[in-house]
This record gives sequence, structure tokens and C-alpha cells, in this order.
Amino acid sequence: MIEAKDILHDLHRATSHKSKWIKEAKEDFEFRVGKQWEESDYQALWSRGVRALTINKIHPILLLLSGLERQNRTDFRAFPEGGEDLLTADIATRLLKNSIKQ
Repeated sequence: MIEAKDILHDLHRATSHKSKWIKEAKEDFEFRVGKQWEESDYQALWSRGVRALTINKIHPILLLLSGLERQNRTDFRAFPEGGEDLLTADIATRLLKNSIKQ
């Protein structure tokens, strides 16, 4: 039987193993949403009365890649020859999708 201490031990191992990746992922996400200045640099500019300019060239590229990925997905569909083949075409479509999954 699994005990709470085993679960906590596994959780601690997983978070310590992934901590570097989590830090980098958080930094990447902040960069994507426009937070591209170090806090010390931002404060130095702010104290001089200068606004930090951020030209976010990453965001449009990510939107483009996301759109390309969604458009290029392959989906199988069987088309009926006539009205009487609607059920057969639906069954064939489901079989094709299931065979791809397997």
C-alpha cells in the first residue's frame, strides 16, 4: 500500500529534478508575454524617467507556428457515395481514426 510519505518523497524528487526546466519555462513564458527586461534594468530606466521599450518579435512568430500546426493536422474522413452510405461512411471514419490511434 502506498503511504503519504512515499508520495511526498516522489513529489520532492520530481520537483527537484524538474526545477531547472520549470524556471526556464517560466522565463520563456514571461519573455513571450512581453516581460523582456531584467527588473534591475527596468528600475534604472524608470528612475531616470525613461520608459522601457519592448518590441515583442517573439509573439507573432509563436502565433504563426501555432496556426501552421493547427492547419497542417491530418484528419481522415470517409465520404458517402449516396444518402444510404452515411452510416457506413461514419463507421469507416471512426475505424480509420481508431487505427491511427492504435
